[in-house]
Amino acid sequence: MLVDALVDELQDFLVNEKAREKFANDVKRQIRNFGSGGSNQPGNYSDHHILRPPPMMRNFSEAGRHEVLAQLDAFALTGEGHYPRIINVYGTPGVGKTAVVVYWANLREVEVRASAVSLYVDLRGFSHNRMEAPEALGLLLQCFGVSANPAASFSELSDLYSSHMSSNNPIVILDNAVDEDQVLPLLPQSGASTIIITSRKRLDGLHARLEAVDSVRVDRLKPHESLAFLREVLRSREITQDDMPQAERIVEYCAHLPIALKLAAIRLHIDPQLGLADYAEELKVKRERIDALDIGYPDANLLTVFESSYEQLSNEAAKAFRRIALRISSNIDAYSLAVLTGCGLGSAQRRLREIERAGLLEKVTIRDRYLMHDLLHDFAHRKFEEIEPFDDKRAAQERLVDRYLGCLNYAFNALNANNPMVETDILARWLDEHPDDKLVMNQYLKDFGSWRDWFAVEREHLVELVVTTCSGQPPLAQAPWLAFSLFYFLDTGYLWPDWETVNEAGLKAAIKLNDGPARARLERNFGRFYLTQVREWSNVLRDDIHPGAGTRHPPLSQYKKAVAHFKCSRKLGRDTGWDQGVATVQRELADIYLEQAKLNPSPDAFDLAITTYQEATELFRRLDADNRNPLVSLKISLSEAYRRRGDYPQAKTCLDEALHDLEDESLQMPRSKAFAYRHLAELYVVAPGHSWEEAVTALDHAYEIYRRSPFAVDPARTMARKGQLLAEHSQYAEARAAYQTAHDLLPEQSLEREVVRRWLARLPDGETEAG
Repeated sequence: MLVDALVDELQDFLVNEKAREKFANDVKRQIRNFGSGGSNQPGNYSDHHILRPPPMMRNFSEAGRHEVLAQLDAFALTGEGHYPRIINVYGTPGVGKTAVVVYWANLREVEVRASAVSLYVDLRGFSHNRMEAPEALGLLLQCFGVSANPAASFSELSDLYSSHMSSNNPIVILDNAVDEDQVLPLLPQSGASTIIITSRKRLDGLHARLEAVDSVRVDRLKPHESLAFLREVLRSREITQDDMPQAERIVEYCAHLPIALKLAAIRLHIDPQLGLADYAEELKVKRERIDALDIGYPDANLLTVFESSYEQLSNEAAKAFRRIALRISSNIDAYSLAVLTGCGLGSAQRRLREIERAGLLEKVTIRDRYLMHDLLHDFAHRKFEEIEPFDDKRAAQERLVDRYLGCLNYAFNALNANNPMVETDILARWLDEHPDDKLVMNQYLKDFGSWRDWFAVEREHLVELVVTTCSGQPPLAQAPWLAFSLFYFLDTGYLWPDWETVNEAGLKAAIKLNDGPARARLERNFGRFYLTQVREWSNVLRDDIHPGAGTRHPPLSQYKKAVAHFKCSRKLGRDTGWDQGVATVQRELADIYLEQAKLNPSPDAFDLAITTYQEATELFRRLDADNRNPLVSLKISLSEAYRRRGDYPQAKTCLDEALHDLEDESLQMPRSKAFAYRHLAELYVVAPGHSWEEAVTALDHAYEIYRRSPFAVDPARTMARKGQLLAEHSQYAEARAAYQTAHDLLPEQSLEREVVRRWLARLPDGETEAG
């Protein structure tokens, strides 16, 4: 009765029905046969050394592990049966390597080889009490019922072990191997046994020394797999559809790492009053997630798991691992690590590879970049705070700010040559002091394909770097300048929340540092931030019949804020000798005046915009610099002001001059050329002596230029405008084609796409391909 009760209590931890049945029989047999002696003859197992999974591996979930199980099946069945099958299962700490191979071994015993018994040895490769080969051989021999002679040599023990392995052909799990040397003496030379070695890195040395070795990588779970995992292991409470948003947050905060998900499930199980929403909030704070996943069990503590890998690193690699904590991003490369540590690129690359081999980084598909999930990043931060002096932290941050400030201006200048907002002095110093950085940036361009794709990878890191260094006590001197230089990519990428965050942090730091030049630039950035939003409200596609797709006009406060920031920037710029900036701000002040005039049209309002544009033109002409780009851009904007005031000849002159200037390819201003054609089209619609057909042709020119850019919204709006003109003149088939193109370019679920769909539906006969 006691045996049956014990079995009933323990077998619930196993999910598979056949595995539970075999587990029950094994437990009953080992208890009833307890005390019986073994034999030194091959073929007799000592039942009390059958495989026993550690407690954290009970209640296994197959979620996200079907492919791994299939690979183990495939590799275990290969070969002719005369040689051992050796499989190296590897992956980052906490990913569930042991759990999946233990589960697979149970299935194999039940379904394929019911007469065999699996053997399990924890080699403790990542602990201070690492198991050496003689001790492991002794344990494995005990599993065969062999009492080894203490005086026997290692060679004699190895021969005896090989003999039993050849006769019994078991599944042997050598868990937590640190390297190839730890497991090589435990690999038999003959027989049909299956040896599974788990490790935190791929044991490439085995492939080099042995012919038949297969490798299986165990990755972190995908988001939907993590949800399925959590639901399966959290059997004490149901996760309803209403709970899913909170469950999704929990699995994200657990970095889709099985051990973290299991710990989260245990926390929720042992505290029934802890709701999913409350627990998600507890896990939300990055620096406290490891603590929130602590269940008070030392062997199932994330700090213990990560520490065991960290301790395998060399001193230089350990320092590099700690410094990664200063990069607030999930990815890193050799350049960033070299800046953080002050070492060369080659040394940084070698340290990254060592950290990866310890299972503390994951290689990603982008060339030479590595990924560190949030829980490991939290651990790296803890080690940094525990060991690194404050001065070293500040020096590393200063290097990051200085070097990425140069990188940003280099990329900005490459995309928009001679833009007056490029910090040419900073760029020149960066090129002079760090000539190799230019080579790194050019390699980035090859790897990513465009500067905007490079920025997309670096954005999280750069935004957080600004916030962190601007809020320091005191802020780093160059931090506000880095905040300013981010504007171009955040502006053109429509990344407004990040842009506002960066502006606020940078402006506060500039004021605190009493840095007038930096403040002038950041006041300008804030003015442009509000101007950009006003323009977007002005340009967005709207349906006048059903105006639900956005507010008709932006709040008046946005105009006032833009004007106030621009005027403050202009004054500071004049006081600090920022001549190019003053000219740029004068032009952008004219832009906001034009937007105000479009909102409340009057001759005086348009005259104010025109006068301000003319003043900006004069300021640029006085500068001792190549200012062809801003002067061309000014002509395009000035043409709109003239057109809206009704001065069509002046508008046409401005556009003709701009398009003539843009024939010079050295200007590298394709987007400005597209803008010019858009404005030319609107001029052809209203100016006497021109036709709507000319307007359509101009829109086609604009579209052809826009479609080569990375921004889908510009060509979409251009084709939508073409559709409107064609529909107004009863060219319904062509209008439908233009609308359809616009519809397909716009993001799904966007309000503008819905507007275009409505316009399509209103065309005669209402037939459309849009969904």
